[in-house]
Amino acid sequence: MTKALALEDLQPGTSVQMAVGANQVLIHRESQDVVHAYSAVCTHQGCIVGVNDDDASSPFVCPCHASKFDKLTGDTVAGPAQRPLTRHETAIKDGWILVQVEPA
Repeated sequence: MTKALALEDLQPGTSVQMAVGANQVLIHRESQDVVHAYSAVCTHQGCIVGVNDDDASSPFVCPCHASKFDKLTGDTVAGPAQRPLTRHETAIKDGWILVQVEPA
């Protein structure tokens, strides 16, 4: 598990797209104790999926072809992507969000 960011830097209901180890990831903090992480690589053509800063409740969106992904499951909610984002195991420990990724 790799330290991604301090828990205090991601409030419940918010998301961030960032590099962790050798991976681009999307991290969504659902609640005080629940965090989800996914590969930020779109399953359609490999563009980097981003976070909509204007609307915390909206899905993750790929800027290339507008595929949309659910923040809680990583599932595709609008195509052209057909497969969900790859999920990364997460943990919260000692005030840090940890994500299982390949080391840098």
